[in-house]
Amino acid sequence: MANSDDIRHWVRERIAELEARRDELNSRFEALDAGDGDMDDARERAGRALHFARLARTRSMKAHAEAARIHEEAARLHERMVQAGIGESDWHHRRAAHHRRMAAGERRSAEEEMSGRPTSPVSPGQGMRYDRP
Repeated sequence: MANSDDIRHWVRERIAELEARRDELNSRFEALDAGDGDMDDARERAGRALHFARLARTRSMKAHAEAARIHEEAARLHERMVQAGIGESDWHHRRAAHHRRMAAGERRSAEEEMSGRPTSPVSPGQGMRYDRP
């Protein structure tokens, strides 16, 4: 399964491709005569491309929001394990903190997708750590 960075990268590449195609089609139909049927076709294809680019952005934003929700739930489960006295509490605390950081990153990515701002890089130490005692 692809991670969120791979998906985000693919979505951004696809949006860039579609925007380039839209620009190409726009320049083509501007060069055509007003009565030419190709202009209507080009305008329609450009509109569809833009629609699918927006749809991809929305789906990406929803995927980030869902990933944030899942990380929050994982953090709560680790905290419940500590409360129940199951396993090493230090390890569960580290894992809960990791999931909270990941959830914050996913929420930030979802907000960036909606705002159109470029995605910020992952902070050092935010990667996954499974150093179980």
